[in-house]
Amino acid sequence: YLTLEQFSVYSGEGTANKDLTQLQNTSTLYQYASQKDPPINSVVAWNMYTKGATKTIWPTSGDLIDYNLLPGYYDLRMIDSLASYIRDPSLQCHEIPKIITAYWGGHDHKSHTDGSSIQEEYISRHVDQHLKKLIEALKSKNVYDFTVFLITADHGHLDKSKEINIGKDRTALSQGGLNVYEDSTFSANTYIENQWDVVFNAEANIIKVYIINKADSIPRWNKGPLEQDIQAIISNLLTDSVVGPEIAYLLVKDYGHKTYKVYDPSTGGYKDLSTLKNANPPLFRPVERITNSYNYKTSPDVLALLKKGTIIKTTPFSDKSDHGGLYLEESWVPLMIMGKPVKQKTILNTPVWNYDTTKI
Repeated sequence: YLTLEQFSVYSGEGTANKDLTQLQNTSTLYQYASQKDPPINSVVAWNMYTKGATKTIWPTSGDLIDYNLLPGYYDLRMIDSLASYIRDPSLQCHEIPKIITAYWGGHDHKSHTDGSSIQEEYISRHVDQHLKKLIEALKSKNVYDFTVFLITADHGHLDKSKEINIGKDRTALSQGGLNVYEDSTFSANTYIENQWDVVFNAEANIIKVYIINKADSIPRWNKGPLEQDIQAIISNLLTDSVVGPEIAYLLVKDYGHKTYKVYDPSTGGYKDLSTLKNANPPLFRPVERITNSYNYKTSPDVLALLKKGTIIKTTPFSDKSDHGGLYLEESWVPLMIMGKPVKQKTILNTPVWNYDTTKI
């Protein structure tokens, strides 16, 4: 089957490209390159983010069917279309775009549906062979010796040991008289300001709760929600038979200090965020990142951090892995820089946040 989202992403401007319009002061790599003097051309094959690219190569509707049914063949079609473009006799060597992006969407799809354990076999069986085709195409135009390959990923993988599917398992949030809006693609509701008491959103192993402060008609970002409302949400989450046992920590927005505080279920009070540093070192750094990106308007009022391996979903679909989660190994992505122009071959074992990227 094909979803409307798959069609919309690869047609016209593309829904993913429209998301980038929010980054008004930030250029994409392709936009930045095109603004150089002289302009640097680029080509993007089968990736939904193409804003500013000189040329885009789109999959057909038939290709998108293969994405769901035959991901390996889908990726083969992608690399064949890119290689054919490069080999085109009418394309002179100096006309080949300096930036070439190939996106193995089938690999991503297969990893989600079957779990990240299949990646090594998939790369060996498919991606390696596809790279060979790309290299041969570049050699046919005598540009391979001057090409640098940068291989990376757009996210880590969170393999689940347990899934909480909000599409099937209703949480106790709606049992306490709270009017809950589930902020998901498949929600049957349309969000209307002041109609809902709680806006509920789930992602990977994080539950995000936004509380609408209707008691005094003051928008919640100007004045925090009432403590009794926060306590009601916390109580509903912890006592829920499905969600409660999977919660590792609850963070509550601290409006006065523009950070988060940790809820202590033993006392019903709060602890400083730094207490997580000793209690759970692998979780402290991602929580620190959450706090560093604190926004008084958009940050959730309550964050439920789930135990390792638990995925929270808002859709009725079930995969074996999701995008990277809270824990460090769930967020790691590879970064390989290869090619004849690359002289120094180094393996970086230092975490990226401790590494001076200007040295790369």
